[in-house]
Amino acid sequence: MGDYTEMSLTSAEISRFEQIRAGDHKFFERFPHRHYRFRLAGRVEIKCASMGGAIPNPLPASSKYYAMVVNNYAAARILMVYAIGPEGLDTDVSEAEARAYFEATNRRDASRMAELELSCALSVRNA
Repeated sequence: MGDYTEMSLTSAEISRFEQIRAGDHKFFERFPHRHYRFRLAGRVEIKCASMGGAIPNPLPASSKYYAMVVNNYAAARILMVYAIGPEGLDTDVSEAEARAYFEATNRRDASRMAELELSCALSVRNA
């Protein structure tokens, strides 16, 4: 795994990161038939992803950072994958569309994204 010792989050960022994760958990509790979610990425998620080198920073013009969220019930955890898309992309999508976004993005760089996800989670836990 890469060296993420330069990644530091303030207590406010840690709190916001945990709120975002709690929101994802609530989404899947409200919609138990869903396994995939597509949404805009939060600032603290963008910070983790850009510091880990998974997404470019600064953001290209007319683009936004998005999060593809997968609820892995078997492992009792949520996996996040980050990507850049055009500004104004609809995030109110069906299960099938959210899954397609996730699979297209995850195929591109699955091992790097899993490594980044773990490093962001660890930076929050250890702060």
